[in-house]
Amino acid sequence: MSKIRKSSQQEVVAAHMQGFLHYEIAGLLGISVSTVKRRLSGLNLTSNHRSNRLGKEGEALMAATLRSKGVAVETMPNGHPFDLLVAGWRVDVKTTGTLLDDGGFKFWLPNVRPSFRAAYRYPKNYQRDTDFIVLTFLQGGDLLYTYVVPAQFWKPSIRIHPASLFEPLREYRDAWALLEARPAAA
Repeated sequence: MSKIRKSSQQEVVAAHMQGFLHYEIAGLLGISVSTVKRRLSGLNLTSNHRSNRLGKEGEALMAATLRSKGVAVETMPNGHPFDLLVAGWRVDVKTTGTLLDDGGFKFWLPNVRPSFRAAYRYPKNYQRDTDFIVLTFLQGGDLLYTYVVPAQFWKPSIRIHPASLFEPLREYRDAWALLEARPAAA
């Protein structure tokens, strides 16, 4: 197992802050990708991959929006089964920034997820591990569309057409009130 010097730790962080991906940092510093991941994870720093950054931005905007409404929000650590604990509700946030040709957008929510670069696979059970799945569409750093969907409506692929009167999830658009009420004690 390779040991990382303190100065190398600083170099890993510096390369991460410059936007390098894990494998790029490893190549740059002559260390393994797993060492890079371990060191960054210990500092709660995640991958600089575009989809990861978009997801983190969506989570942060959701948390800020809910806090501005006076709702208690706790951000969960990386690798947790859900992203936010909102007034007692377990919430997983999914974010896209890609508008499809038909004016809709799509979210992939598979029950088995690969790691980045598909080195391994791990199970993801939305209905067991979350109470709500919040689907967000970001553009230019702004939340344009937000759907607060009960986890019971989870599907591996969810496509939303915000302009359609026939959108099945229409009633969950901007349904912030669902997250403001505390869950009943079990």
